[in-house]
Amino acid sequence: MRCKRLIAIAWLIMSSSALGSCISLFAFANWLVGGYGSQSGSWFEWVSIVLGPPVTFLAGLGLLRHWRPAWLYLIVLLFIAVAVQGWNVLLPPPGGPITTVGPDGVPTTTFHSGSSEALPILVVSIALLAVLFSAKVRATFTPPAAPVEETKAAAITLTRGDYDAVAEREIDRGWRVGHHGRDLMYYEESNGGDWRGIQIDGEMLTGRAHHVIYFASAESWHSYPEWARHRRDPIITRIKSEFAEPDYEYAEGGTARATPPPPAPAPTKAMTSSELRALLCYLAILLSTMVFMAWLVTTGLQRDETYWPSKRHTQQRMLVHRSEPAMYWTSMAIYSGVGLGSLVLAACLIRWSLPERKK
Repeated sequence: MRCKRLIAIAWLIMSSSALGSCISLFAFANWLVGGYGSQSGSWFEWVSIVLGPPVTFLAGLGLLRHWRPAWLYLIVLLFIAVAVQGWNVLLPPPGGPITTVGPDGVPTTTFHSGSSEALPILVVSIALLAVLFSAKVRATFTPPAAPVEETKAAAITLTRGDYDAVAEREIDRGWRVGHHGRDLMYYEESNGGDWRGIQIDGEMLTGRAHHVIYFASAESWHSYPEWARHRRDPIITRIKSEFAEPDYEYAEGGTARATPPPPAPAPTKAMTSSELRALLCYLAILLSTMVFMAWLVTTGLQRDETYWPSKRHTQQRMLVHRSEPAMYWTSMAIYSGVGLGSLVLAACLIRWSLPERKK
């Protein structure tokens, strides 16, 4: 099920979380090197700033892929946002600046804007919760109920061993019967390891007998395949032994037809020479990018310095680890991410092309 509102919310969450993830990267690099202010915050602030945006970005991606844990995570996150921002709207702290002195003697001034920021966040959070709790969205993330087989065996919970025993019994006796959809039944016999079968008409009822089986007349029975054409009585006896009264009723008037063969596999199109050249060109670009990024990361770790990746010539400079640790680790993270992304994309291209080449 594709819901336009759900897709819009997913992209909104992913875009805003991607911007927040940039701040998380800088905060993590600052904490990694022990920069200013990295030791004064609480663990909750560290988790919220460093881990919150990346995890929320994955949750937005999970909405697009209809992952139920992502839906539940966002609901909990929005409930927390509504509670916190609602508290700030109803009981705002004093509007003036608050100055506190930390254990290290450094004064910290906090400015609070009252409900000017809390109220918009509260309204947006409530609106997002309303969409996530709508019937269409809940149906997308709610697992469907298991279908109830309207037979006497429906009340019995079968384990894996029970299913194996049923399959072995069918193989040993050489035939099997069962339901096909809501109304139809089937009868199959083993033929050298393969199963060949015929369809039996039926209809679901609402009374004590929950199904009626319509057997084809003696004249119509000759329309079945050769192996079943002259064996009407034994086949009907076997079907009645499995679908017994009073849960089933029997009548004549069914249409004789064999079970439909399995659908033929879709024809696969071989890769043309131009497509192969394009694939090799893309792979060469991606692998070259991966090798270049790996070289940058390796040399940066060995020399303890690296280049700052910027398009502007005025900002391109050498970053030394000791003097600019946050910028240094940010550059290394960017190079590593580009290289890893190029490698993953190249592997995906190879994987997508291999089945077509093998076929």
